[in-house]
Amino acid sequence: MGTAWANTVRPDQAGRIVCTLPPEPDSPALARNLVGDACQTWHLRAVFYPARLVTSELVTNAVEHAGSTITVALSRRAGGLLVAVSDASRTLPHLRELRRPRRGECLDERGRGLRTVQATAVRWGALPTGDGKLVWALVRPGP
Repeated sequence: MGTAWANTVRPDQAGRIVCTLPPEPDSPALARNLVGDACQTWHLRAVFYPARLVTSELVTNAVEHAGSTITVALSRRAGGLLVAVSDASRTLPHLRELRRPRRGECLDERGRGLRTVQATAVRWGALPTGDGKLVWALVRPGP
């Protein structure tokens, strides 16, 4: 994935760009690249960075908490980008209380991912599906 395939990113018949990713540490970066390519394809430069950030957080959560195949679906909506991330976990996400890193564990901070999504997206939510859940976020250009 990445910019090498930017010219091949094409919406499906429903107008979405869809990608399936494994539950691996590289998947958030691959999803960010997909969003960047979609924003270029659809001329959505104003949401390029915030949509990449939101997608990265949602896919990171799926990798960490679901551990299943992840589907990322992107579509143009209301002047912005709708990001939908599906996985096989039935546990719906929720805002967590911020937790400071444990002593000696500098990368152990928790609770910022969905707060980042909430602060960046116009709206976000989660829905149960027949085989897991779908977490979505709408990213629009700022004022």
